[in-house]
Amino acid sequence: MFGKEKIQITKEALDCFINYSWPGNVRELEHTIERILNLKDDETITIDDLPEQIRNCSNASLEETLERYEKN
Repeated sequence: MFGKEKIQITKEALDCFINYSWPGNVRELEHTIERILNLKDDETITIDDLPEQIRNCSNASLEETLERYEKN
């Protein structure tokens, strides 16, 4: 995938991905990952690789995210 053998993601970056609301749905997620991997030389996605709006969601709790989805 994207010329990378094995893609890894740090726990902090994964937490950001989980806590972000993804208003663009899965297409936004796919494009974000594609953009990150195209700009990186290595195969590990870290919190520093994430766009600011996703990185800022790292402080949101999982409960808040679930509540947003329950309301919709």
